[in-house]
Amino acid sequence: MIKSKVTLKNIYYYLQGNTRYLFWKFYAEEIIPLFIFRLFVPKHIYEQIAMRIRSMNKECLNKGACIKCGCRTTELQMCNKACNDNCYPRILSKKEWKFITTYSFIILEDNIKFKIENNKFLKF
Repeated sequence: MIKSKVTLKNIYYYLQGNTRYLFWKFYAEEIIPLFIFRLFVPKHIYEQIAMRIRSMNKECLNKGACIKCGCRTTELQMCNKACNDNCYPRILSKKEWKFITTYSFIILEDNIKFKIENNKFLKF
């Protein structure tokens, strides 16, 4: 399994994904109320994380880590970075999320194109 390089950006993504995962878990176990959960995981991000989990490579899910970078799942799906295997885009802004959920497609930087089909992200 290939591990990602240790960079400040990857450390940030690691901390971000693990923090969101912790709040997700606390909310699911009813340890914290919804309004506190929403402070750390706004609705448009929550919806994207749920779609990322549905979109991810099943091999990664079964192994508990990304087969490309080695990051743990589902913490990896909770950080802002895009999947290295093109399973899903970076976390979209609120405006971008509204666009893709309205029109079912989006063109991101570097002409990267994603659509939503069967409640999953698909690169095209």
